[in-house]
Amino acid sequence: MTTPTGHTAAGDASARLAQAREHRRRWIRDAALLGSIPAEAVPETAALGGLPDWVEASPDSRSALAVLSGALLCGRRLRRTIDGRVLSAVAAVLGERTLDAVLALPGRSAAADALVWEEDPVEQLQALGGEVLVRGLDAPEAVRTALSQLFPRCRLERALEASALRRIADDALMLWDPVEPSPLRWEA
Repeated sequence: MTTPTGHTAAGDASARLAQAREHRRRWIRDAALLGSIPAEAVPETAALGGLPDWVEASPDSRSALAVLSGALLCGRRLRRTIDGRVLSAVAAVLGERTLDAVLALPGRSAAADALVWEEDPVEQLQALGGEVLVRGLDAPEAVRTALSQLFPRCRLERALEASALRRIADDALMLWDPVEPSPLRWEA
């Protein structure tokens, strides 16, 4: 039997079955990644449509995304930085072109304007960026708590609105190359 669109009913059923299998595979993967989420949070999680793609990225790639997110959060502060050590370390992870793009973007937040650079600015940006990625998700608290374990702890005390965090995370995802991350360690 052929439908008005020219597809057979068997072809449509086969496509729906393949789509259902792919959806199930993704949820099995998500469940394995979030094994620490309590069972009562699963119905809420199911309504989300899955975890973000960065969860499945390699640890180095995910860390590079967190550094990028942190750099975007601290963009205004980075633009005012004259410490070559900080800029070199960030450029070693993001690449010169990506850092230039970050520095050219308008600041999304003044939250990090008073930030004092720590001994390892890359680790500091990774922690801040992880916070951006996790807190920017529209997900139940249990999901965000489980995903926060993927990143170092953040030391930024200032609270930001979820909408601002989502915008920063979206900017980072547009600039991120999940296939070829830069090495995370910078040596002086």
